[in-house]
Amino acid sequence: MFADLGLAVPIPALSPAALETRAALAAQSAALAHALDRLERARVRVPARAPSERWRGVAHAAYGASVGSLAGHLDDAIAAVSLARHHTMRAIATMDSRVG
Repeated sequence: MFADLGLAVPIPALSPAALETRAALAAQSAALAHALDRLERARVRVPARAPSERWRGVAHAAYGASVGSLAGHLDDAIAAVSLARHHTMRAIATMDSRVG
């Protein structure tokens, strides 16, 4: 609207504190992406079941329970880190949308 009149329209810029915050969020996002990658690679390595169906007894049951528990904890961690990264990226996008 003011550009039609030949007037310069000021474009808001991030303050130094906001720039620092954005940089911290970007670093956090990168760290979360790295953690998520490591968690996902670990999750793929968790076996679906015991190595042999011939293996039976208490040891087999304990192994199965521990593998199931590990898989569940990794799934929970993956979900939490993924959500944290999503919120971090949303915060960055919100900051960026308020500039220019």
